[in-house]
Amino acid sequence: MIVELHALAFMVFLAAAAWQVATAPSVSPVLVYTGVAVSLSLRALVGADVHMVGLLGLSAALLISIALMLLRVATGTELRLLLLAGAFLGPRELVTTLLVAVGAMLLAAVVSAAVHRGPWRRTRTARLLLTPHTGLGWNGGRVVIREEKVEGAAAVQAAPMSPGVAIVLGTVAGWIL
Repeated sequence: MIVELHALAFMVFLAAAAWQVATAPSVSPVLVYTGVAVSLSLRALVGADVHMVGLLGLSAALLISIALMLLRVATGTELRLLLLAGAFLGPRELVTTLLVAVGAMLLAAVVSAAVHRGPWRRTRTARLLLTPHTGLGWNGGRVVIREEKVEGAAAVQAAPMSPGVAIVLGTVAGWIL
């Protein structure tokens, strides 16, 4: 019964976080920290081993969040979503979450670049996207494919997927897989 309640709570908190990611620039810290507390509380009711998996997932997400924050490649929204995923899923599924999220963002960036630049520049675009610091950056929580200055104003071409959406997709994939 507690396991089903944990799964239901996970779906509710993830749906609320996904709604906030889609409609607002950030996810409420109250929502995420309440979700983490609910997850760890329900895990504690099941047993010490299950509770330890939740704590390990939260610890792994915290370490990954600190690393991403120090590298300045993620905002508070993405970091809070990782904490929520770590507490509910555990460390093993958190790795799946991260791999799917990064893959979804890179795929969205490559597809967007191919559409906007034409099929004859796919190899150059892919090379730019996969080479660090040469065409891939962040702007307003979105992956920036190209940034040009046109008479003093910057024209930014961003990928269609924000990192928050990618983390939500990755979290669902980590839960399913």
